[in-house]
Amino acid sequence: MMIYKILLIGAILIFILELFIGPRFLGMETGNIGLFVGLMMLCTVIGHLLKRLS
Repeated sequence: MMIYKILLIGAILIFILELFIGPRFLGMETGNIGLFVGLMMLCTVIGHLLKRLS
């Protein structure tokens, strides 16, 4: 269960860095790689939660 909490926190951090902090403060462009990784981490966590509920 702890690994899913770590994945969820990592996905949230990726989204924050990719969409808010990077473009505004670091001058980075938003790319698809970070968003894809964040979405895959979220899908893993949601899949685990759905398995636990059923």
